[in-house]
Amino acid sequence: MFNSVISYQNRVNQQQRQRRKKRKASLDVINNVDSCISSSDDDVVISNNVDDRMESHKENAQKYDTPEIIQHEHDELLYSDNFNSTNDIYISSDDDTDYNEDFVDTSHDSSSPLYENSNISVKTAASRIMSVAIEFNLSKNVIERVFKIIKTLLPIPNHLPTTHSSILKLIGTKSISSSKFYCNSCLKLCVFSISVRTQLFLADLPAKALFWKTINYNGYNACAHCLSEGIYKNRQLLYPYSKNSYRQRTHTEFLATAQAIDYRICSGKKGGSIDGIKGKSPLLKIFEYPKQVIIDYMHLCCLGHMSSLIERWLPMLDNLALDDINSKLYSQRFSHNMHVKFNYSLNLYSDWKAKHFRTFILFIGLPYVITRLPSLVASHFSLYSMFIKLLHCPTSMDEIILADKIIHYYCQTAPQIYGETIELFSLHAHLHLPQQVLTHGALCFTSAFCFESVIRHIKKKAHGTRELATQIADWIHVGTITNPSPVQLPIPMGINDIDINDSSFDTYRHNFVSALHEFIQDDNGIILYLRFKNTFVTYHSILYDLRFNCSSYIVSYKDADCSIQYGGIVIFFKYKENYYGYVQKYASTEKNINDYVSVPIELKEKLNEIFPIRRKTQSYAIVPVNSIHHKCIQVEHQDHMFLSEIRLDYEHD
Repeated sequence: MFNSVISYQNRVNQQQRQRRKKRKASLDVINNVDSCISSSDDDVVISNNVDDRMESHKENAQKYDTPEIIQHEHDELLYSDNFNSTNDIYISSDDDTDYNEDFVDTSHDSSSPLYENSNISVKTAASRIMSVAIEFNLSKNVIERVFKIIKTLLPIPNHLPTTHSSILKLIGTKSISSSKFYCNSCLKLCVFSISVRTQLFLADLPAKALFWKTINYNGYNACAHCLSEGIYKNRQLLYPYSKNSYRQRTHTEFLATAQAIDYRICSGKKGGSIDGIKGKSPLLKIFEYPKQVIIDYMHLCCLGHMSSLIERWLPMLDNLALDDINSKLYSQRFSHNMHVKFNYSLNLYSDWKAKHFRTFILFIGLPYVITRLPSLVASHFSLYSMFIKLLHCPTSMDEIILADKIIHYYCQTAPQIYGETIELFSLHAHLHLPQQVLTHGALCFTSAFCFESVIRHIKKKAHGTRELATQIADWIHVGTITNPSPVQLPIPMGINDIDINDSSFDTYRHNFVSALHEFIQDDNGIILYLRFKNTFVTYHSILYDLRFNCSSYIVSYKDADCSIQYGGIVIFFKYKENYYGYVQKYASTEKNINDYVSVPIELKEKLNEIFPIRRKTQSYAIVPVNSIHHKCIQVEHQDHMFLSEIRLDYEHD
């Protein structure tokens, strides 16, 4: 055993010597490069001295067996500012952003000129170069090379820095990461008090079980919110609705149980679990369990329960029904900012992404299957679609209360539709969503969609496999310093003006002019627009979307009686600094969605409100843009259409 320790120590010492040689060789290369550049900064010399002191400290630490804790500075980092995604057919210009040098704040710049008689300061120059480097995902080493190349192109002498540390120092920041060494004796004990404010912990079920030291979702006490216990039956762990325990867990009880488990383990006994708790998690110090441990509807509802429902539907659908549904999926048109395209059929739902399941639940699923599935199954799914729609972006407290009643009825009747195998923990967890929305807000604001959307951008900020979190945090910090883009709310405005005699307007011109003369007396100051951009939402007109495979002109709006109406915007126009929409009206039909499904009486009115049935008319109206409520998605069916409002227009996808 002693020989193995010596052998291991020899290998460690050899690796350290090799690292010193490589570091010395790299410093020699840097010194040779910098010797050709006339620079006023002495960062290289400073870095050499620092490295010498670090090496000396390391040798002393090894000599006296001093514990050493090092947080390595990040090596290479990438950053992307391009968060815009587009489809193959429509390229939106709503969120186009170009690099703007004015983003760099120079109001408090007191640094010296870049070179003699230069009209730009060295700080401004470094900030602008750094901002572009971050935008193009350049690593730290590449950034230094770029600065050195630019320095050689400038008049001599100049003050442009060429090392990462001097650049950060010049623009007024420093690296978040640093190297720290702890000695055997300290002259002064420093205690820092850090206050951390938290709102919620979000993760999928396996990750949540890992971090909170609880059993997994297929265990007997998997629920984080109540003490319901699963029942093992036919090789499955089920949570029957009739066996639910609605006694809520509390933070105090959870902490006491976790401490009891840890005490048992420290006593040498078998740990096991108590009420699904396997130990004390460090997260209990900063989060309140279970109030701040939320359920992610992206994983639970979209990827979980919805995929389970489709799997059970497929045997019920014949080839004709599947072909009809798939044909509608492929040709379905969405709003321009919804980057959703169904490239896979319903049969291949396993290849769908979470955004496809979300779109299916909220907008198009019920109209697609309402006449293809058995009436009882379609009626049951209408409850689920209505439940998610209400909690996704509720408009009132009454909708949350109604959603709570719906999910209890849905879970209670689910085994009668699909059999008892449907009563998995994933179904039981839905019962806690209404209370979660009351506590933390709508599902659309607390889901993993936003995190999933930016993962591919965040991972570009780090290279290698070491200190990834530190690298990401450090590079984001530098980006906010070098490119502090001012946040300004967009001013509502018309976009893409068009002449009234344009040929694309021929079909609607006569009716528009007639309606305009009834609305105003003098039409000389009228300006027509194809699009209108509100603060956060951009609306299209029918004329604009003719060129694209999108549909952003169908809207709901309030009429003079404050009742909700529906229509398609033909054109926008501006008159005396006010904007209006010329809307083709959609009229009510003799049918409503309750003619296709059977739901409890108290739910019929809300179901008709969520999925109204309308038909196009040749009647038109002039509507102020501030009366427009939401954009809508339509699903055509025979001689009418199902509509569904997009209550939140900017959820990540």
